[in-house]
Amino acid sequence: MYNLKLGMSINAQFGISFEDQLRLLKQTGFESFFHYWTAPNGEVAKLKALADELGLDFHSLHAPGRRANALWEEGVTTEAHLLELRLCLQDCIDNHIPVMVMHATATFEYPAPTEIGLRNFETLLRMAEGTDTKIAIENLQCEEFHGALLRHFKGHPNFGFCWDT
Repeated sequence: MYNLKLGMSINAQFGISFEDQLRLLKQTGFESFFHYWTAPNGEVAKLKALADELGLDFHSLHAPGRRANALWEEGVTTEAHLLELRLCLQDCIDNHIPVMVMHATATFEYPAPTEIGLRNFETLLRMAEGTDTKIAIENLQCEEFHGALLRHFKGHPNFGFCWDT
């Protein structure tokens, strides 16, 4: 019924290279991993190539979330955040990574869901259309945003929900 794989994140805070982390994951029985995206610097392509070589599934790439509240507003911060999201999504698409995880909001204090936010999110979904990459909203403490997105984009083939446990 479900194609479940044992996975784990790789992280610079572990004190060893990402390449060594992938090798250790494979050696210890993990089958997949996810990674936090930082910049379009070729790192994702290198990790994907090594993952393919090792037989690991590069399950998802987590988009930056520190400015996620800006998605629901207009302005310079919104444009900067959308650019980051588009670059991260492009790395997913180019490297056939099936999921880009993102936050609907960034903090416990956030604006209300807006039409602006739905339009901004729609631009990302349009970019993903026709690809094998889904954009998944992570289950954070902002149910009203999840509800707005899930209702508005119900049935969209490139939209999903990330249940982070």
